[in-house]
Amino acid sequence: MSDSQGTLVVDWRSIAGYLGILTIIVVSSLWNYLLFHSLSELFSIVIATSYSVMAWHTRRTNEIPELVNLGIIYVFIAILDLFHTLSYVGMGLFTGYEYPANQLWVAARVLEAVALLAFSFFRGSSARALAGILTAGSAYVAATLASIFWLRVFPACYVAGSGQTAFKVTAEYAVIATLGAAAVALWVRRGRYPKAAYRSIIASIALTMLSELSFTLYISNYDGINMLGHVLKITSFYLIYRSMIVVGLERPHELLYARLKSHEKELAISNETKDTFFSILSHDLKSPLSGIRSAAESLLDNIGSMNKSDASIILEIQKAADASLSLVDKVLVWARCQSGALRPTITAVDLLASIQTQMRILSKTADNKRITVRNQTPAEARVMADADMLDTVVRNLLQNALKFTPAGGRIEVSARRLGPDWILSVKDTGIGIGPEELARLFCVDGHLRGIGTEGERGVGFGLILSTEFVRLMGGKMEATSVEGQGSVFSFHLPAARPVSM
Repeated sequence: MSDSQGTLVVDWRSIAGYLGILTIIVVSSLWNYLLFHSLSELFSIVIATSYSVMAWHTRRTNEIPELVNLGIIYVFIAILDLFHTLSYVGMGLFTGYEYPANQLWVAARVLEAVALLAFSFFRGSSARALAGILTAGSAYVAATLASIFWLRVFPACYVAGSGQTAFKVTAEYAVIATLGAAAVALWVRRGRYPKAAYRSIIASIALTMLSELSFTLYISNYDGINMLGHVLKITSFYLIYRSMIVVGLERPHELLYARLKSHEKELAISNETKDTFFSILSHDLKSPLSGIRSAAESLLDNIGSMNKSDASIILEIQKAADASLSLVDKVLVWARCQSGALRPTITAVDLLASIQTQMRILSKTADNKRITVRNQTPAEARVMADADMLDTVVRNLLQNALKFTPAGGRIEVSARRLGPDWILSVKDTGIGIGPEELARLFCVDGHLRGIGTEGERGVGFGLILSTEFVRLMGGKMEATSVEGQGSVFSFHLPAARPVSM
């Protein structure tokens, strides 16, 4: 068993139960080796079948889908092991064959090794994959049984008086090599699983390899080395039970924790890549844009000697460079917000003063479009905010209102107290926003339209940045709009204590 972090914790009751079963099985060999063999094989068959049943019933919820794939395969291993048990020397159920139990053993171990190797390499599962596993497993079992009991073309694995054949020993070594490859592949992907599950599976594979090694050395189907191989197999199946059923199915939160850790690592790598990209953006994009703007400003110093067409082109270049630099700055600030690198400095801020300052900055734009801007913010309006962030939010809302309001329109700025908050609203008589666009307005991919009523340019990223600033200051942004009539943008911020007189 393991804790929520996947750390191995010894479950003494389970171990005691396993040791009790193992003792009974081993002691049974004192009376009859055939009894020992039957009990040991039945133990592994019960475990394999139980795992398959539970894997099937949890196939839609299992946090590691490949555990389901492995579990489905184990039912076919159990079928082959059952025929191996029933055809063992002394059972008397299958007569007239040359030691079919040894052949069935090889077929079952090959399937087990290939299944563990596939489990170690392939991720995920699907209905098509499960159908393929069921089809392939059924075909493999049918072909094995037909080649042994009907066609009798399966290579001999044991010869009376001579012992194991070269084919049998070679097959055992091939199984060992395959299991070794599975262990290496599992080690490479160990971070995907809870530590307890990973350790149990690795230990099970190691014991299976030792079991297979012992089965290359025995002389008789009834000798001590053969018995040792079965004991090792029992233990390996017990570990499969612990890792697959108990850890994998009874404790799914551990698998979820392992999956989250894996995703956390992938996210950290993604964030590092994003930070590197924005660093490159800051240096390699801002530098040439600054150069273009400086060159345009230098040329404008001699605007009197230029013809009207050239002067107009240079002015457009300067405007485009300014807009691009502004966008780059906004993207960089937004990226810092997303990464948590930008933190607001919260103080009591005079809301009216902030609004008046931004209105003065934008007064020329309002005059050029003959837009009336009224400020009805009460003098006592004070909020807990970052002063620079608040200025940016107010300026952006006013800029958007001016941009999307036709000449001769009106803009009203107001603030009202609602419980513990002040709510600032910017209302315009502009072109408004459609329902679909409004629903996606505060998403990164749902910007406002970029062209204003008089061709003003922009990509709408300022609103995304303002929304993020309001969130960082403990507030929220809202918007209502009627297409063709205008919009109202509002944001809530916690109220500050009034100034004592």
